[in-house]
Amino acid sequence: MKSEIISKFKGTIYGIEIDKESIYYTVEFLLENIENRFGEKYLFQKFVEDLVEAIYRAYYKYDSFNFYEFENGINFDVKEFKKLEFQYLEDDYYFEFLNKNIKKGKYIK
Repeated sequence: MKSEIISKFKGTIYGIEIDKESIYYTVEFLLENIENRFGEKYLFQKFVEDLVEAIYRAYYKYDSFNFYEFENGINFDVKEFKKLEFQYLEDDYYFEFLNKNIKKGKYIK
């Protein structure tokens, strides 16, 4: 995985700039789990871009976004990447969009 912290706080993951430290570390955690479970073939810019966008939108939508709850709510113990689902509290359009693209195979290199 290619990740880098540029300044306090501005970081990039796969070229996607992230200016919230908590979002950066959550995305890094998620991608490490995906890479360990399914390999690096799913970790490319479009997937990371959509994942970061969905997390930012959830972060701004909910007054007190709980990163720990979000990270631990994801079941990485699925047999294939297409079965992986992201969600936080109630259904959210941006996570639904991400999940649909995962199921359709749009994030497979």
